[in-house]
Amino acid sequence: MKYIINNVIIFTLAIRTLSLLNDDRKSIVISKPASRLLMELIKNNTTVIARQDLLKNVWEDYGFKGSNHNLNGAVSELRKCLEALSLDPGIIKTIPKVGFVMTAEIMPTISGDTSQKLEAETETETETETETETEGNEVNAELKSKKNDKKKHYAFIILVIVLLLGVTAYLSGMNSKASSLQSVMPLHLYTFENCNVLSLDDRRIYSNNDLISLAKHDLANANIDCSITKKDIFYMKTISQDKLYPSTFIAVCNVSFSGTHSHCQNIKKINRN
Repeated sequence: MKYIINNVIIFTLAIRTLSLLNDDRKSIVISKPASRLLMELIKNNTTVIARQDLLKNVWEDYGFKGSNHNLNGAVSELRKCLEALSLDPGIIKTIPKVGFVMTAEIMPTISGDTSQKLEAETETETETETETETEGNEVNAELKSKKNDKKKHYAFIILVIVLLLGVTAYLSGMNSKASSLQSVMPLHLYTFENCNVLSLDDRRIYSNNDLISLAKHDLANANIDCSITKKDIFYMKTISQDKLYPSTFIAVCNVSFSGTHSHCQNIKKINRN
């Protein structure tokens, strides 16, 4: 059974992995208690689950002794994994003195009985605090490695758009424009819902107001969803000197809870009149 969470990551129950929806190379294996806990949160999405119920369903029903320490550790593990994959860890909320609740958009990808226990899972060892801490250390080491990789994304986004512009410039005689872009830094245009729209234009072609109007029109046509996940949208509008080939470049990147970029998508449109 697989579940898509907020259209960003996918949870594969059988192998206990969280991975990016469109890039399964970026995945994290979570511990067995965290996997069972996530399954309970998914089944009861938007419904508050009491701590005692989670202890019973995640530990006691599997022959283990649950504790608040184990529960808090599993919740912390899930939040760190979500953040590492650019999903707001705040979708798992703590309800003081009561329990926890998940508030997310959940889409199962394979039909089946979501109330089934993990049939393939057989656990014979005793689950101890030492084992839980070991699993947590392994997860933390993997998360640190992934966070270091994300620091390179911002520069990569601009480089990709510059390269795309260079190709278009070669085809439509705009090489000088491509050269000047390399020194342009993103400038904030406006904010819409959870999206920040930033311009990569040098402002010599369009005025600020005109560029905002063009961006709103092009982004509406691109059907970019800003209602759930925080995103940075990098926007550029260019036109050849003979005004025959206007081009639009858009890069959309999810923004993690720590402010890093990932899961980027590039959009290029060339209008030939």
